[in-house]
Amino acid sequence: MNWKKMMAVGLAAVSMMAFVTGCGGDAKKANTELPKKIVIGLDDSFPPMGFKDDKGEIVGFDIDMAKEAAKRAGMDVEFKAIDWSSKEAELKSKK
Repeated sequence: MNWKKMMAVGLAAVSMMAFVTGCGGDAKKANTELPKKIVIGLDDSFPPMGFKDDKGEIVGFDIDMAKEAAKRAGMDVEFKAIDWSSKEAELKSKK
C-alpha cells in the first residue's frame, strides 16, 4: 500500500516539473511581442488611485503602479483622463 502512495507522489512531482518547465519556454517570445507604448485611460478624479495634483499632472497609486509595470516591461506609458462612464465606448473605438 505504501508503494502506491510513493508512486502517486512521484508521478505528481514529475508532472508538475514538466508543467512548470513548459510554462517558462515562451517567456522571451511573449516579451518580444509587447507594444513599445501603452495608453492607460483612467478616472483622474478618484483619489488616491488617480487624480490631478497642483501642477495639473495625473498622480496616484494606479499611476505609480502602472509606471513601474511599464518600466519593468520596457515600455513607455501614457495616461489619458477619460469619462469613466463611457470607458466601454472608448475601448471599442480604440481611443
